[in-house]
Amino acid sequence: MPSFSSYKTTGSKWITIFDSPFYPDSLDEAKILYEKVLERFIELVDEAESSINLLEVITQEPDPLRIQLLRVFRRYVSPDTAVEMTKKKTQIPSIIEDFGDRFRNLDQVKRNLKSRPVPDEALMAILLEQSKRGQKGYDLTEAFFLWYDKQFGKDYLIKSPVRAGKDVMLNQVLDNWEAKTPADILISRLDKTPLLIGFARYDSDRGGSL
Repeated sequence: MPSFSSYKTTGSKWITIFDSPFYPDSLDEAKILYEKVLERFIELVDEAESSINLLEVITQEPDPLRIQLLRVFRRYVSPDTAVEMTKKKTQIPSIIEDFGDRFRNLDQVKRNLKSRPVPDEALMAILLEQSKRGQKGYDLTEAFFLWYDKQFGKDYLIKSPVRAGKDVMLNQVLDNWEAKTPADILISRLDKTPLLIGFARYDSDRGGSL
């Protein structure tokens, strides 16, 4: 039975490759997605009375623009607050109470904005790269399921979110498994006898595995 070390010399052949855009080619897409967002952010900064007020007015913007503005707000004003924290409008007062004293002063934000080119290609590139985190993981699992269904779909069952979705909770699908353990894949016989439990992982620069 070969060990993992047996594959070391051929490791590059086991990496699942998905094409990635070259730099600066990706700036074309980044500009389409984020140039108007940055323009609107500059407008709101000019209108706001303070950094706290800036967050409040951003919260009133329509979706999906609001979410994109929050991503820029985090970069310029509050690295402490992840966008997930600020997505719920009802949580904004609590966020201001907990983190508002660490918001960057609005005058400094204005100076920083004026020091940057318009459009700010560096920031747009960062926002684009962040938006695509996890995308290759979805591509990997989708490709695997299409292959699996073609090869084994008639003989075995597979349970899993193909792209985004809830994990398979092992305590819900396995007898006598009490721990709430999430998994990415459960393969079983047609009579639902479990055969394999899998976990998917993908690093955009180091390959993927199932």
